[in-house]
Amino acid sequence: MNIPNDYLEETIKKSQRCQRNWDLSRSIPPEDVETMKVAVTDCASKQNRVFYKCKFITNRDIIEQIYNCTEGAGYLSENLSDWHPLEELGFKSEQEAINNEYRKRTYGNFNYFSKRLNDKNPQVLANLLVAFIRDRDPSEGPRTREQYVHGKYTNEFIQRDEAIALGIGSGYLALVAHILSYSTGFCQCFNPRDISNILDETEDVLLLVGIGYPDPSLPRRIHHVTGRQFTTYDKDILVENVL
Repeated sequence: MNIPNDYLEETIKKSQRCQRNWDLSRSIPPEDVETMKVAVTDCASKQNRVFYKCKFITNRDIIEQIYNCTEGAGYLSENLSDWHPLEELGFKSEQEAINNEYRKRTYGNFNYFSKRLNDKNPQVLANLLVAFIRDRDPSEGPRTREQYVHGKYTNEFIQRDEAIALGIGSGYLALVAHILSYSTGFCQCFNPRDISNILDETEDVLLLVGIGYPDPSLPRRIHHVTGRQFTTYDKDILVENVL
């Protein structure tokens, strides 16, 4: 199968942007879900070891429970009633307020203080939510020099290889999802144990990936629940040719 380069390049560019609202009137076909399962199970990992397992979640009650355990990007309120003078907050100095995670704004000739607010993370409210959960095969013996010397469960090396495997697996998943014309969103803003308890898992949940249909009536940066618009950022990664 010959996929045009320009199609692949546009798909890759689209895949870097997270989706924050969803059309939940639609369902992802089972055959697409199966292809995405291949993406996370047959992708590369260090020495082809197992570092994670995945749960593919479409149960809306469970997805809502997970959403309520997340945190989204922080922001400062534009509502003046959320801002207070030092004496009202009980602080003796600006530094004391700042040490307690308050931010300062000046309105007229007066300084006011407020804490940053956090939304829940709407990226997990997708039609399909994939949870990456720590999973290792205890029967696997050491395969690298570091593991022979330091032991196969030495944190420094296992955590490095786990992080690389997680990045590769979730990257495969996101790219395949976008090739299939879905949108995606990543979430790591949660207490791993909270999500593990919801999913009845003993090991930590490492990453959540939402996959689904974007809401056609909204820009992708609009929060699915609150309607607040998130900030967007661009990156510039240097690539050099060595000839």
